[in-house]
Formats: sequence, C-alpha cells, structure tokens
Amino acid sequence: MSHRLKQHGLAHLVLERGRIAERWRSRTLDGLRFQFPNWSVRLPDFLFPHTDPDGFATSGEIVDFITAYAASSQHRFAAAPR
Repeated sequence: MSHRLKQHGLAHLVLERGRIAERWRSRTLDGLRFQFPNWSVRLPDFLFPHTDPDGFATSGEIVDFITAYAASSQHRFAAAPR
C-alpha cells in the first residue's frame, strides 16, 4: 500500500508493531512454510530471490525478504523528491 500511495504523491506514515515482519518473527512456527510457491512471492519492484520456483519459502526467508524490501523502500523513498 505504501508503494502505491507514494506513486500517487500522497504523504503517509507506515506503522509497525514491534520490528519489521514481527508476526513472521515471533508468531510463526519454525517449520512453517509460506503458503504460495516462490515464483509468486513478490512486492512492488522487488522479487523474492529463490533457486526453486515451485518451492515454498521458510518463515526465516520471508522475514529476510520483508526486511530487505523495507530497507530498499526506505532508501528509495528517502531519496525521492518531496
């Protein structure tokens, strides 16, 4: 949602309870796999890195992906003209 709001030039603030991807960090079982195949996991302008397109990511891989996206987004958005 933040990506789309930014595209339309709308000021906004993203709030997260705890750390980025907190639910994936603290509320999922270690053996839990993402429910969609790797080829379908993506965020705006940010694809999920994988070696098995038909595999299913672990909760740790999803945490890493969301964290990397947030870091990338902060960098891109912080540099954008206001």
